[in-house]
Amino acid sequence: MGISYDHVVLRTSDLSRAIAFYRDVVGLEYSSTRTQKDGTEQAAFHIGDRIFLLFHRPEFAPADPEKGHG
Repeated sequence: MGISYDHVVLRTSDLSRAIAFYRDVVGLEYSSTRTQKDGTEQAAFHIGDRIFLLFHRPEFAPADPEKGHG
């Protein structure tokens, strides 16, 4: 049996900018934005029958290019 998934989630420090990028540059189908009970903002995109989510909270900081990541 193979590995399967139904959604992917990424954190972002700038939700509006990330929505514009994935919608306008990557071409994903933007669906909706909502705020969860804990204050996390969530933007959803559809990719066929899969879901791509962006999560934003005020404490999510941008990556530091000096430290690297991966």
